[in-house]
Amino acid sequence: MLLIKLWNYLSGYVIIKIVGEYGERLLNQAALKKLYLWDIKRQNGNVLTCKISVRGFIKLARLAKKTRCRIYILQRVGLFFIILKLKKRKSFLFGALLFIAAIYLLSSFIWSIEIICSDDELRISVIEDLRQWGLKEGIFKYGIDKEYYIDKLMTEYKDVAWSEIEIRGSRLIVELVKKQLPPELEENTPCDIIASKDGIIEEIIALRGEALVEPGQTVSQGDVLITGKITLGQDVYNEEKEGSNTLLVHAQGIVKARVWYQKDVKVPLVEVKK
Repeated sequence: MLLIKLWNYLSGYVIIKIVGEYGERLLNQAALKKLYLWDIKRQNGNVLTCKISVRGFIKLARLAKKTRCRIYILQRVGLFFIILKLKKRKSFLFGALLFIAAIYLLSSFIWSIEIICSDDELRISVIEDLRQWGLKEGIFKYGIDKEYYIDKLMTEYKDVAWSEIEIRGSRLIVELVKKQLPPELEENTPCDIIASKDGIIEEIIALRGEALVEPGQTVSQGDVLITGKITLGQDVYNEEKEGSNTLLVHAQGIVKARVWYQKDVKVPLVEVKK
């Protein structure tokens, strides 16, 4: 039904009034000629109203003469009639097309750059570097290599854990997440190394302490990766530590893991890429 309404609007149709004693006969002849009329309503004894396509109206007008009915156009509806009006105003049509072309052209460029970051100093530094790298207001947005600039940011700023570049219309949005560094502990303070995020362990080397996970193992945030509690042999005794066979140390090591970042974005239902 929606497709039929859309087609009728695009091709154009008229709302007409049929006046005459033989209105029903006219409708029957129109049906025999396979003319499509809809929303047929009787206003009074000799008056009917309905809708019909532009082409169908021309054929119906010929049939009306044979049935002694008169047809009046009440309203013209659809894109067909809009185009006819615009053709009569060529200067207006040219101006409208020029305006649309200008809007499309202007929307193809970046006119504002927004940096989303909790650190004001980092925000200022990043926008200055982006302009030096050529990413600034007024550039053609379809030629921007987002991955290139993301790699540049991650290489230049070691304290950035994650970055993303998104283009919304004429706005370019750069989102940065700084690394959350743990508080520094003194060398002699016992501690464990724990997972800051969910992930899969790819490499683990315990320099001090004992590794509790292995490569390929899935871990959750808060899991202990390298413990500072070392179990000693039976012949070792340390009365200052916890138990006779336990030593608490400041855990150190190298842990590499594969982690994921999630971000929610809004995208149009239909997107055209050029």
